[in-house]
Amino acid sequence: MSISIGENYLLKAKDAYDYDMETCVEALNYALSYDEENAEVWLLHGKVMLYYIKDYSSAEESFLQALSVDPTHSETFIEFIWLRINEAKFLNAQQLLYKALQVVKKDFAQLFRLQAVLLEYEESYDEAIESLEIALDKTYNCSYQCFLEEEVKRLKNKKKRKAKRNKKKKKKVYVKNYTSEYSLS
Repeated sequence: MSISIGENYLLKAKDAYDYDMETCVEALNYALSYDEENAEVWLLHGKVMLYYIKDYSSAEESFLQALSVDPTHSETFIEFIWLRINEAKFLNAQQLLYKALQVVKKDFAQLFRLQAVLLEYEESYDEAIESLEIALDKTYNCSYQCFLEEEVKRLKNKKKRKAKRNKKKKKKVYVKNYTSEYSLS
């Protein structure tokens, strides 16, 4: 079994992705010219557009192209959901997440972590913590497990801070209402 020319350029692009963007983009363009029906190529193209060029519309097109080639490609769903979160299109991100949970057969820990992120934006901390605990059950990677445990701690602290703030706010409102009703005029 041999590696095609397009796959060879994809490997070069992946290798250069984090540290040599010029080489990555050049190899990525060659990979696209040799094989436009490769979801990994379109995914990497979308990641370059999203994280380095900040061209969200091109990133969206690349992710859509990757999903048209492989509708069950989990990493594409994950990156596409991050794109929607970066754009503050939370409803679209939620719809993509539900679709991913139906069609994807792996990476459930990352998908449930994304669900927790979306719930955190809604300030639904209890549900977000619950999603992270599901993600903890679905992960088999020790470092990702530690990361998720830290996320649970962070959300619990955030929930406490919010409760404390709301308690202070209620107390101030009561004092203000009480003093305004019974002022000495």
